[in-house]
Amino acid sequence: MLKYIMIINAKLEDKYMIKIEKIDKIAASRKHSYSTPQWQAIAITGANVLVAAAAGSGKTEVLSERIARKVASNRWDIDRLLVLTFTTAAAKNMIVRIENKISERLLSTNKEEDLIYLRKQRMLMNDAYISTIDSFCLNVLKKFYYLVEEKIDNEIKYLSPNFSILSNSRGLLNETVGNVLEQLVQEDSNTTDLLFTVFGSKQNISSYIIDLYYKLLNIPNFQNYLDEDFTKLNDLVTNNFEIEDNSIIDKFNKVSELTQKESIDIAIDFCKYVQQYLIDSKKESSLDILSLVNLDETKKEKLARYVDEVSIKSNQEQLEEIKELISKLNTQFEIEDNIYDTGLLSGVHEVLVDYLNYFKVLEKMNLLAKSITSLLKKLHNDFIKRKRENNFLDFSDLNHLAIKALTREENGEIVPSEAAQYYKNYFLEIYVDEYQDNNNLQEYILNLIKGEGVHFFRVGDVKQAIYGFRGSNPDLFEQKYNSYRKLEIDNYSEKQEYSFEDDSEGICIVLKENFRSDVNILKSSNYIFNRLMGNKNAGVSYGEDSALYYPKAKEKNSSEIIPTRLINGKINYFTGELLEDKKSYREQSIENIAYEILLGIKNGKKYSDYAILVRNSTKMSSFKEVFAKYNIPLFFKEKVGFTESNAFNILYNILRFLDNTNRDASLLAILHTEVFDYSNDELLKLSITKGKNLFEKLQNSEKEKDYNTVNLLKKWLNFSLNNSLPNLLECIAIDTDFKNYLVTIDTNDEELDYYENFIDIVNDYQNIDNKLSGLVNQLKIIKNDEVFETKKRTPNDSVTLSTIHISKGLEYKIVFVADLDTSFSKRGYTGELLFTEIFGLSINAEELGQKFGLTSSNIEKLNQLYKYNSILIKLREREEEVRNLYVALTRAENSLHLVSPNGVELNNEKAKDKPLYQALIEDDNFEKILNNLLSDYGEEFIFENEKDALFKDYESEPLVKDVEDSSGFDLQEFYKQFESKQQDESSKQSDNHTIEVKNKVFPAKTSYSALKKINTKDHEWNHNKEKRGYLELTTLKKSTSTSKAILRGNIIHKLFEKIVNDTRAGVEISDVVSYIDSLKKTDNLLQNIKEHRILSQEEFDNINNKDDIEKITNFINSELIKLVAKSEFCQTEIAFTTAKKAKELYDDSESDIDVILQGVVDLFIKISDEEAIIVDYKTDHVTSRNGEEILRDRHREQLRIYKEAVAEYYKLNNIRTFVYSYVLSSLIEIE
Repeated sequence: MLKYIMIINAKLEDKYMIKIEKIDKIAASRKHSYSTPQWQAIAITGANVLVAAAAGSGKTEVLSERIARKVASNRWDIDRLLVLTFTTAAAKNMIVRIENKISERLLSTNKEEDLIYLRKQRMLMNDAYISTIDSFCLNVLKKFYYLVEEKIDNEIKYLSPNFSILSNSRGLLNETVGNVLEQLVQEDSNTTDLLFTVFGSKQNISSYIIDLYYKLLNIPNFQNYLDEDFTKLNDLVTNNFEIEDNSIIDKFNKVSELTQKESIDIAIDFCKYVQQYLIDSKKESSLDILSLVNLDETKKEKLARYVDEVSIKSNQEQLEEIKELISKLNTQFEIEDNIYDTGLLSGVHEVLVDYLNYFKVLEKMNLLAKSITSLLKKLHNDFIKRKRENNFLDFSDLNHLAIKALTREENGEIVPSEAAQYYKNYFLEIYVDEYQDNNNLQEYILNLIKGEGVHFFRVGDVKQAIYGFRGSNPDLFEQKYNSYRKLEIDNYSEKQEYSFEDDSEGICIVLKENFRSDVNILKSSNYIFNRLMGNKNAGVSYGEDSALYYPKAKEKNSSEIIPTRLINGKINYFTGELLEDKKSYREQSIENIAYEILLGIKNGKKYSDYAILVRNSTKMSSFKEVFAKYNIPLFFKEKVGFTESNAFNILYNILRFLDNTNRDASLLAILHTEVFDYSNDELLKLSITKGKNLFEKLQNSEKEKDYNTVNLLKKWLNFSLNNSLPNLLECIAIDTDFKNYLVTIDTNDEELDYYENFIDIVNDYQNIDNKLSGLVNQLKIIKNDEVFETKKRTPNDSVTLSTIHISKGLEYKIVFVADLDTSFSKRGYTGELLFTEIFGLSINAEELGQKFGLTSSNIEKLNQLYKYNSILIKLREREEEVRNLYVALTRAENSLHLVSPNGVELNNEKAKDKPLYQALIEDDNFEKILNNLLSDYGEEFIFENEKDALFKDYESEPLVKDVEDSSGFDLQEFYKQFESKQQDESSKQSDNHTIEVKNKVFPAKTSYSALKKINTKDHEWNHNKEKRGYLELTTLKKSTSTSKAILRGNIIHKLFEKIVNDTRAGVEISDVVSYIDSLKKTDNLLQNIKEHRILSQEEFDNINNKDDIEKITNFINSELIKLVAKSEFCQTEIAFTTAKKAKELYDDSESDIDVILQGVVDLFIKISDEEAIIVDYKTDHVTSRNGEEILRDRHREQLRIYKEAVAEYYKLNNIRTFVYSYVLSSLIEIE
C-alpha cells in the first residue's frame, strides 16, 4: 500500500512527489459521476501511470478528460502532448472528444482570457500530435529526414525529403523476393537445391521468406538482430558444422559395406572422428536452452511441461559405444586372411551410418540457417533499394527510419540524436491508448523520445490483446501491471488532494467496473475467464483485481435475470424435433439463431439489437443464406464489388488525370461518363482537333461544351495544388452533384456506400501524406487487388454479423457468439522452420532428415530448439484465442448466447477428459474447451465475482407454449407453412409447370441475359447487381461442361477485342501462334502492363490447341477484320443503357413503367455517316448443317434491342446486325 500525506503545508520536490488533485466543479457536475479509480486516473500526476481498464470501464472517457484538464487547467498547449491511438478512426474520435471537453471547460468561466486561450488551442488542434504511431513517425521523418542514413549495396544513402508513402508494398516485395530467388538459382545451385528440397516450390520459399521478413520488421534494429541473434541458438545446436571435401566423413560416405581392410580402416578413422566430436560437444549435449533466453518463469515452466526430454543415449553412453566399436574394428582389421565376421561388421556399419546421417543433417541444418539468413539480408537490401529508387517508403519503413532519425552512433554505442532531444524537450506528457496492442518496435521509439521528468500515461486492457498476428506484445503491458505499484488509499475522498512519496517504477490504477453489461453477463464472463485465464492460461493476469464488476453507482436491473443461453444445432427450435444428420447441425444452429431473433422481434425488439460474432469471415455466407430465407435483414462487410463500381472508377480516373494531364485514357473514361456526357461522335471529332494529348485538344477546341469542360478541369487542377485531398474530393463532388448522380444510377444505395468508402480511403491517406500521386498509386493497388473490404452503411434496422476483431470496442444489446467449433489455426507452430524473437530461427531436424532420406537415432536431440519454438508459438496463439473469446463475450449489454453445432452442455461428465490447462493446449476449438469448463458447473463458485452465474441449456418442452400468444402469431406454424411453401415451389419448378403469379414483381433494372431468363421462366432472380466485364476464372467451377463453355466464351471475347484493337493500331498478325504466346502473362507485373499481356496461364492453356488456333486464325483473316482495318470509326465493348416499357420487355407484364435495360455491344463499326454495323461474338456450339438458322432465331431479339439502343445513341437509321460464330468461323447477318 502506498504511503500518502494529505497536503497541508509540506511540499516535497516534484520528482519525488506523486499528487492526486481533488475533483473540480465541472467533473463533479457531470451526469454520470466518475468512480474513484476513474478520478484517480484522471487526476494523478508525478509518475508513469498504467491504467488497466476492463471492458466497458470508460477508459476513453478517462483519457480524454485527463488531457482536457491538462490543457484547460494546467495551460498545457495541446500540441505539446503526444497522444497515440491504435487506429486512425480512434485518433479522429479522440480529437473530437478532447476538443469538446476543452471547450466545455474554458467556455464555462465566461472569462475573456479563457476565450482567447480556447481560440489558440483550436488553432493548435490541427497540429496536435494525436495520431497513430505511424503518423507520428512520418512527422519525425518529414522534420528530420536529413538524419536518416541507410546502407544500400554497401553504400551510405540519405533519405530524400521528397519521399512518398507506398501504402501497399506487398506486390513489390513479392517481385523482389522472386528476383532474389532467380539470382540465387543462377549463382548457387547447392543452396537452391537445398531450399527446393525443403520447401518444395518457389512459391513456398517466397511465402516463407516474406512471412519471416515481416516478423523481423517488428524488431527494433532488426538488421543487428539478424547478424547477432537470428541463428545464435541454432548455431549452438549445430556448432556451425560443415563437411569438407576429402574429409574422413566424405570418405566414409563412399563406403557402402565393411568387407575389405581399406573400408575397415576408414571406419576406424570415422569412429575416432565421432569420438572426438562427442568429446568436443559435451558442453552442447548438456545445453539448457531455456536458461539462455529472456522469458518469464511462468512461460518457461509451461514450455518445460510440454517439451518432452530427449530419450536418447547420453554423451557418455555414446562415447563408451564408440570405444567398443573401435575395439571391434581393430580386432577385425588385424585378421590377416581377410575372413571377417560379416555379421559383426554389418552391425558396426549400421551404427556408424546412423552417425553419418546425423552429421549430414547437422550440416544441412547449418547450411539452411546460413542460406535463410543470407536470403533475408539480400531481400532487405534489394527491397529498400527498389523503394528508394522511386522515393517510396512503406509503413514498416516509417518506424525503422524514425529510429534512425532518433539515434546516432557514438563510440560504438547508440545514443539519442538531435531529433530525439527535440522531442524529449518538447512533449510534456506521452499518452498511449490500447497499450496492450503495442509492439517492441513502438515501445523502443517511445522510450527514445521520453524526456527527463516526462511521464507515460498508458491505458489498455491486456485481456483484450488480440493483435499478435500484427506483432503486438502483451507482455509489455503485463510486465508493468506486475511491477507497478497498485494505487490503494484508505478512506479516499475525491474532495481532498493527496500527495505521497514513492520510488516505484510507476503506478497502476485498475478500472474494473463495467458500465456496459448486465450483472449475469459479467458473472458468466468471470465464471469462464476465472478458469480460462487463471494461472496465466491466457498469458495475462486474471484475478480479483482484473475481473469484471457491476458499478456501485449503477442501479441493477430489477427484472428477471437473463441467463447466458447455450444454443446448438441438434434440435430444430421451430419444431422441437431432433436432427439425425450431424452434417446439418451447423446450418440448424444458424436457423436456431434466426428463431431466437424472430421470437425477439415478436416481443418488441429491433433487428439492430442483435449481433452475431464469429472468429473469422470464411463462413459468413451461410448466415446470409439462412437469414434471407426468413427475411431477416443482415449487415456485414463485403470484400468484392468496390473496384468495379461507378463511384470508384469515375473518381479514380478523375484523380488519375489531375495527377498527370497526359493520361488520355483516364480523361477519355471520365468524358464518356454521364458526368460529362460526351458521345462517341463528340469524342471522335475531338480526336482530330490539334493537340499533343486529349487535354490539349480540349483546350484548342472552339466548342462551348469543351470550353466549359476545360474550365472545370482547370479549376480542379488549380484546387489540387493548394488544398488537402479530402477538400479536393469534396470540390469535385459538389461541382458534379456526384451524390445525386449516384442515386439516379443505383436505386439500392450501393454506389453511395462505395462513394463513402472512397472518401474514407482519401481521408485515411491524408493522415499519412498529402501527395496526389501517392493517393493515385494507392488507388491503383486497390484496383489491381480487386478485393477490398468495404464498410457499408448499417441499415436502420438490421442484425449485425461481424468478426470478433472488428467488434472490439463496440457493444450490442444481444450477442450470439457463434461457430464455437471453428478450429484453431495450426499453421503458426508447424512447418519446416519456425521463428520467434526469443528463440530465433529453428529447424525441424526430423522432417529435414526425412526430406533427404536421412534417418538417425540421434536426430531427436537436434529438435529441442524447434520444439521450444513450436510450443511457444502454440501457447501464444491459444492465449490469444482465449483473449478473443473475452472480447466477444464482453460486447453484450443485456443478453449473451454461446452457439455451436454440437453445442456446449452443462455438467457433461464425458467432457472432463483432461485438466483445463491441458485442454487449452490440446483441444482444437472452444466447443470442446467450454464443454470441459462447464462440466462441473454449479458444484462450486470459486470467487465471489462469479457467484450465481446463470447458464442455461436449451429446453425443448416449453418452446411451443412460449411462441404462442394472444396476437395469434405462432412461430412453429409459421415455420411449417414456410417449409411447405418452399417444397411446393421446388416441386412446381422440377415438374416444369408454369407458375402463374398475380401481381408479379419484375426488376426495375435488367440486362438482356437476365431478361431472357425471366421470360423463359427458368430463373431464380438474383437481386445483386450484375458484374460488368468478363467472369473471373476463380469463380467458375471448372468441373462442368457449362463452366468450360463460359470459360471459352470469356477468353474468346477478350482475345477478339484485343485482335480488333491491335488491327486498328496497325499491328500485323502473321504468326498466330507467336501472337497468342505474346499475350501470355509473365511473373513480371510491369512487363504485363507495358506489353498488354491479357491471358493467364490457365486461359492460354485453354485455347493453345490446334482446333482453337485454326478458329482464331480464321477470325484474323476474316472479312470482318478487313472491314475493321479500313473502317472510318470502330469501337469495342460499348456499354449502353436504355429505357423500355415493362410490357415491351417482360412477357407477363402489362405495365407502362419504364425499365432500365443495360447491355454491351461487342463491336461497333461505322461504315459512313449514315451506315453502321454491330457485331456480337457467339461461341454457341452449333453444326454447319443448320447452325446459322439456329443462331439467327436464338439471338434475333437480343440484336434487335441492341440495334435500337445503338441507333438512338448514335442517331443512325441504317444499322445492320450480325453475329460472328466462333464455332462456324462465319459472320452471319441477323437482319
